[in-house]
Amino acid sequence: YGTENAGLIMIEPFEGKKISDEFLKLINVTSRLFAISMMLLKLTDETSKVMAEPDVSSSELQHYRAELTAVIGDLGAEQQNFVEMLAKAVDAKSEYHNNHSQHVADLAKEMCEYLGLNEKTKDLIYYAGLLQNIGKITIPEELFNKKEKLSKEDWETLQNHPNIGVSLLMSINFLSEVIPYIHYHKERWDGKGEPEGLKGQSIPFGSRIIALADAYSALREERPYRQALSKEEALKIIKQEAAIKWDPDLVNVLESLLAK
Repeated sequence: YGTENAGLIMIEPFEGKKISDEFLKLINVTSRLFAISMMLLKLTDETSKVMAEPDVSSSELQHYRAELTAVIGDLGAEQQNFVEMLAKAVDAKSEYHNNHSQHVADLAKEMCEYLGLNEKTKDLIYYAGLLQNIGKITIPEELFNKKEKLSKEDWETLQNHPNIGVSLLMSINFLSEVIPYIHYHKERWDGKGEPEGLKGQSIPFGSRIIALADAYSALREERPYRQALSKEEALKIIKQEAAIKWDPDLVNVLESLLAK
């Protein structure tokens, strides 16, 4: 962090596979995140010691407060970089999912802004959009690129990714608040979704936004078994599924956004 060396991270390819550019960028961001976190701990300790001194000057206190504010700002920015690079590393597993998570997050954020949600909620839903597919990092690449019809086992593997994602995110403290949004984003408005069969308003609001943004973005993207749909074609399908799969009020929000 800055000009100081905080440590050394060494990596090597797994089973002879080449390390992707996205993964290397993720490692780079992760190392900066560790370094900033260590600097914050160091500064917090130093500030506590200075404040305990009886003859500490106001200028010294002001200096340490400014340092802490700057480092906390850097930490927040690096956390967002970490989440965005983590999403890119997941999407890079399939040529058909390139930037899908970013598309979902951006659309979800637009919907939040249209609804006038507060900044914290908007940020959490944005992060959830980026990470809603994080569980797919454990799924074999060939399954994403399979051109023939998926088997029942294939679908079960894919459908289980939110549960895997939740277990992965539970160990990352600053992302704990996005877990419910990801855990329930495969629920359906009619109560026939996964994992708990929640219905209507009982589904977390953030999950409903992510589910709709995910579905629309997927329809607009090419897949091994079909071409990308136009905006009009994708919206038509979404509207047909309103009040069945999707929150009908949010479908109206999406339609209003796309009409701009």
